[in-house]
This record gives sequence, structure tokens and C-alpha cells, in this order.
Amino acid sequence: MKRIFIATEDTYAKNALKILIKELFGKHILQRTEIHSLSPCSSKMTRILRAALLDDDIGMVIVLVDAETNNPKQVTENIYHKHLRTEHDKAHVIALNPCIEEWPCTILGLKNCNTAPCVMGPARSIDEYWMKKHGQKYRKSLLPDIFKEMLQYVKERTINKPNTLKKFIEILYTVL
Repeated sequence: MKRIFIATEDTYAKNALKILIKELFGKHILQRTEIHSLSPCSSKMTRILRAALLDDDIGMVIVLVDAETNNPKQVTENIYHKHLRTEHDKAHVIALNPCIEEWPCTILGLKNCNTAPCVMGPARSIDEYWMKKHGQKYRKSLLPDIFKEMLQYVKERTINKPNTLKKFIEILYTVL
């Protein structure tokens, strides 16, 4: 079975994505998945992504990048142009609108989930939610914990998923 390579600019997203993949797809898919934190502004991302695309053992490369206040379509095109040079059948770029906190924000039914920048939209809404529920401020290191709560919420209710999360899940299904 081919491996899955995921690049995210968010350090804390690595563990959050591991929780998500394990819960939705199982431990066997998680074991085939490599998740790396890479800055989209770095040449290191370019070298690592191109090496992953050339690796015959890797069947899928997914890049998750925050759009923040930028146009998500333009962000996607910029990543392809700067780091991948071309669209590749096993490379996928998902520009999160505005950031990965959009996923739990939307699923938990909070407000302003698509408001950019992230600190004014989904991160602020999650902070309010976290303060009410846990009595402390939300901080980025709690991203895996908010993903756990999001997944518990998904189990309990039928919900609409953000389009970027749907796309991420659909891409992963192609390599199962």
C-alpha cells in the first residue's frame, strides 16, 4: 500500500490531523501517513514536496495551507506554482479558509468560522467556546483537543462539514 504525505504549515495541526485520520479512517491508514510541518514561504517545502512526488512509495501528497485574508484559489495556485511547479495527479493543495480552526468552528456550530483573519474569526469563536466549556483561554497548542471535541460532536449529530474538510476526506478516500 502506498503512503500518504501531508504537509501543513501549522505545527499543532500535525497531532490534530493524526487524531482526525485515526478516528475517520483507522489506525492502519494513520500508520501509512506522514505529516510534516513546513512553512509555505520556505524553499525547504519545495525540496521536500518535490522529493515526495518522486517517491514511488508515496501515493498521495496533500498540502494544507491557511488562506487567512487571501483568496483561497490564488493561495492554491501560488503553492502549485512555487512548490510543485505543475499540477500533479498525486498532489493536492487545500487552502483553508481562513485557517484549520475553521473545521472545528463550523462543526461545533460556532459563529464567524469563515471570517479572516483567523484570530478574528474561528480562533476567537473557539476561544469563547473553550472559555465557557473549560474555564480557560484557547491557545494554539489545544488544537488537537478541539479536534477531539469536534469528532465527538460529529459522532453525536448529523452535521455539515466545511468544504475544505470534505475535500480532505475525499482525497484520503482515493488512496484507501
